[in-house]
Amino acid sequence: MIQREVDPWLADQISDKAMVTMLINVLFPILPTRPGWLFPRIALTDRRQYTPQDYCVDLITEDNVRALLDSRPWEVLERAANADPISLEDDVGGRLGVAIQRYQTHEPDCLQSYWESTHSFVITPTMMKQHPWLAIYKKERNNRRSHAGAHWKAFLEIFILAMREGWCDLDLLLDPFFLHFPKRSETVM
Repeated sequence: MIQREVDPWLADQISDKAMVTMLINVLFPILPTRPGWLFPRIALTDRRQYTPQDYCVDLITEDNVRALLDSRPWEVLERAANADPISLEDDVGGRLGVAIQRYQTHEPDCLQSYWESTHSFVITPTMMKQHPWLAIYKKERNNRRSHAGAHWKAFLEIFILAMREGWCDLDLLLDPFFLHFPKRSETVM
């Protein structure tokens, strides 16, 4: 298998994978794409996480975070009701239809988690002492991510069955429709 033929997947990690043996643990959380493809890093070799020194921490206050959340910035990720589907028709039958219906119920409930995973900011213990509400927000943010991840896994299990049954191809996973959370080890710009 030649890397350019399967880019951005890592050829050495998928060359021995048959669709019949494809399992959820192959796709999530270790989707074998090259590092930095979905979520660019500051530097390709830099795996560090952001620290308080990377932020103007004086701006991370309860009032500012509440104002940001009140503006519901994750709504930019919503697909307009009259927009065409990105990857496929959404009125198909079979297992693919079931997968699409599952995703359509997943997406509205999890958009905030998707947005937060790519627009994260550090909340330190000192900040939580100054603004106790930030501790609540941090816990809720982590819970949203965890629940969205569990829903995403359930969707992918159905989607894998749809691929096995020939309703769609594996390359659909490259479409933005199938947004993945950045891994904890990925530094998002």
